[in-house]
Amino acid sequence: MAGLIATETTKALQTWACDQHGALGGDRVALGVTRDANEGVGAIATRDIAVGEHVLSVPAALLLDAYAAQEDPKLGPFLKRHKLCRPGGFYASADEEAWPVILLLALRAHNGPSSPYVNALPGENDLDAASCWTRGELDALLPEYHPVRERALAAQSERETWAERAHAELGLPQTLVRWAASMFWSRALQVPVNSRGQRAQTSAMTPFLDSLNHRAGQLHTLQVSDQGHVLLVAGHAIASGDAVYINYGAKSNFDLLLHYGFVGPSCPEDMSHFEMDGLVFKVRRGTPDLFVFPSGLLDAARQTSRPSLDTAPASNVSSKAPYQDLEPDDEDWVLYFCNLGNPNPTAAAEAAALQYLVQTVRQQLDASSKTVSTAAETGVGSVQSSRRKLATMLYASEMRCLEAMLTASLRLARLIGV
Repeated sequence: MAGLIATETTKALQTWACDQHGALGGDRVALGVTRDANEGVGAIATRDIAVGEHVLSVPAALLLDAYAAQEDPKLGPFLKRHKLCRPGGFYASADEEAWPVILLLALRAHNGPSSPYVNALPGENDLDAASCWTRGELDALLPEYHPVRERALAAQSERETWAERAHAELGLPQTLVRWAASMFWSRALQVPVNSRGQRAQTSAMTPFLDSLNHRAGQLHTLQVSDQGHVLLVAGHAIASGDAVYINYGAKSNFDLLLHYGFVGPSCPEDMSHFEMDGLVFKVRRGTPDLFVFPSGLLDAARQTSRPSLDTAPASNVSSKAPYQDLEPDDEDWVLYFCNLGNPNPTAAAEAAALQYLVQTVRQQLDASSKTVSTAAETGVGSVQSSRRKLATMLYASEMRCLEAMLTASLRLARLIGV
């Protein structure tokens, strides 16, 4: 089939999924290993799928979620001892909700015979997520205090804590718990129904559906059928033979590398963020409504002779930048400003922040370019080549943000004569 190579593992998963509690769209979607080495297992449409048509249907009983974990006779008491049992399903954080599911997956994999779903999941050595990198790789590829490095080390520390507890009390191999954690963070989805068939937003391992790859901008939605199945409903037409993607959510390249092991060439959620005395400048793609442009700088800019500013909206909150010429030319980057802890900044304070911004961005760009060179030259003997490439791609993504920030801030500085 064009674009996919069916394997015994993917065939077994598809057969198993279609045999469990109802059809899962076996006549519409096929699983296989993609010919794109960067995507691994994926799915294509086996016939034309119209807008509004059901692409996939996953019975609630197949979900691995916190409810199923609490009902497991072996795992339930463990969760109660460690205060991870929430009968009402109200977890305080994503991390708190994750561990019941992670431990349930590890238990299912350990108790065998494994289901075709577990067999089809990648091994830990197959993942390039930064949370799976060795300490040596993190040291070599990510500089100290880099956000991805810090979050990867924190995730590894938490993973080791739970792996030790699960080994001591449940007899689970620690390597299996580490693997299950990687699977959860790279594959779990927010679905609108839980394993009991109740309508509720739930983080769950969702067989078959979680084999689909990510692409930003996908319009397909997750809904609930009358039978309590998770439905993937087509938000745009899919031609026969085309890949079927889903959107994993608002993920920056930091998130994608940390948990999923890939970096997008043009990630909509990427941004740069700089702060001075409670004044925060951000540059990002898109035009979120919640960012406020600096009032003093906007007033100063309006006093110039540029006619385009006369039509700028009176409100400081806009779904579009107050003036288009502050956007870099090549991509839809927009400079935003917000206030933290300084409710009435003066124009002078904002101008000082802008000067600081330009200086800091230039320093960051210089540091990033040196880091890119270091990552690209790191020896293959100490670091997997795929991970070296990912680090280089991440730095390139960061530099695009910084360059956009510098372009926009310099234009603003020139506009008001800072």
